[in-house]
Amino acid sequence: MSKVIAIANQKGGCAKTTTAVNLSIGLAMKGQKVLVIDADGQADLTKSLLRDADGQPVEPDTLTESIVSVMNKIITGNGYDADEAIIHHPEGVDLMPSKKAYPSARVCSARRPYRA
Repeated sequence: MSKVIAIANQKGGCAKTTTAVNLSIGLAMKGQKVLVIDADGQADLTKSLLRDADGQPVEPDTLTESIVSVMNKIITGNGYDADEAIIHHPEGVDLMPSKKAYPSARVCSARRPYRA
């Protein structure tokens, strides 16, 4: 059975990213399958988990697929495969990264009428 753990708070600087990174890697080390979804427009969780070959943080806006691209495909009615945006982290955590462009997806979704 899967469980969803949400780490959320509107206040900045209250260790949301630190908690998410440590909890997700800790659960993965205990053999749990973990998917971390970075739904924050600042993409700090993505920056914390993604590193290039030299160990430097990867700039989230350079990624071709992210939660932003998946959301835009859903909003526009285009077909999507959520797996295409998931990155497999070496410590056993799967990550759906965010981008700093994330707020634009919210604006796009606000303009689309709801359809049942």
